[in-house]
Amino acid sequence: MYIVSVLCLLLLVPYLVVGLAFMPKGKGKQLFNMVYSALALGGVGGLLYVFCRQYVNDYKGYAQVGAERLDVMLGALLLMIPVIILLVIVNMVLKKPRGMLLFCIAAGLVLADGVGVCVYAWLADTGYAAFLPMALPAALLLVPLLWALAAGGLLPFEGKAGRAVHWSVQTLLFLMVAGLMGYGAYTLQALLGGWNASLFRFAPIALVGLIIPGVPLFVFFYDMVKRSDRPARTPRRQRKKEARAK
Repeated sequence: MYIVSVLCLLLLVPYLVVGLAFMPKGKGKQLFNMVYSALALGGVGGLLYVFCRQYVNDYKGYAQVGAERLDVMLGALLLMIPVIILLVIVNMVLKKPRGMLLFCIAAGLVLADGVGVCVYAWLADTGYAAFLPMALPAALLLVPLLWALAAGGLLPFEGKAGRAVHWSVQTLLFLMVAGLMGYGAYTLQALLGGWNASLFRFAPIALVGLIIPGVPLFVFFYDMVKRSDRPARTPRRQRKKEARAK
């Protein structure tokens, strides 16, 4: 199953190449979100893959631990990458794109997959290893990253609905990362018996971890500020009436 994880992560490379080559001009924000979400998903997915393989290799001599189940959980989550790419391709070939509908389908499948992985981790508890504390953070990170990948490929940033989804997904991802960091810091200080100066050595890692999901939010906020300086756009119905009058 770990080979499947590698293949799914490698699919992000042609996805980026095709996206950069065929994304229409004037959709810079959508292209940015598409590229950035793919790179973030590839980076986080790669780190989780390395962690899983290290854990499996460390416990491969202990059959009762069943460490290879981590490969199954991660592979199940990363299998959503080709599913999302397929939906993006379907949206591209449709005469009338259905980005929002396909995004809702992708979001539902990803959420169901994340919940399924957590349930599997809970049921796979062998007594020698608790898999839920490992599967839950992975799902909390990969699910919003997969949503961001789907939003970048399916939803233009120009429309109100598209902007709302992009904003919501990126905000959720930022809150997930901040929440996991806060929980990790609380766990560390509990293990150490209180706050210790040694915890500050993790500050650079925490800063980088917050900057990565924070960059899209900054870009979107800058775009919102720029839009606030523009004159209000004429409603669509009024534009249609004016066009008919001409």
